[in-house]
Amino acid sequence: QNLKACLEHPDFQSFLSLHSLTVQPAELVLAFTHTSFSHEYEVPHQELAEFFGDAVVQFIVTAELMKLFPGEKEGKLSKLRSSIVNEKTLSVVANYLKLNDLILVGRGEFTKELHNQDTVLADTLEALVAKIYAHHGMEFTSARFLSWLESAAPEAFNLDNLESYDAKSKL
Repeated sequence: QNLKACLEHPDFQSFLSLHSLTVQPAELVLAFTHTSFSHEYEVPHQELAEFFGDAVVQFIVTAELMKLFPGEKEGKLSKLRSSIVNEKTLSVVANYLKLNDLILVGRGEFTKELHNQDTVLADTLEALVAKIYAHHGMEFTSARFLSWLESAAPEAFNLDNLESYDAKSKL
């Protein structure tokens, strides 16, 4: 009974409407289902979607980099992509979208605020992107993700960011 209420919560439908998504609610909820919740309630979890979503996000960012910087060296673009497609930046986007309000975690993990940790936020964003891609295709998914990225991290595609990113990676 409680699980059904969780899975049919109106916040998921609101999220779909707010972002003009036609993902089936059950599929959307899967993107937000952490393994801790899955183990507790014996329902599917987000890990495969997260795996696929990581590749979709990598592709979207790579394509955008190629469009923005057609004459740039591969090594520089690779570093810029790494500065965007990482836990820190993806969690910023996830926080912007308030994904933590929708992530389903187990009871113990909820008290530890697992749903607010960068790694869980980034993983959930990737799982969400996979579900959007599956239902809307690449063009829509790319436009949606890039608009979220632009809103949450407007400097993400700035080549000047590489200096501070390189300094951090050298540490």
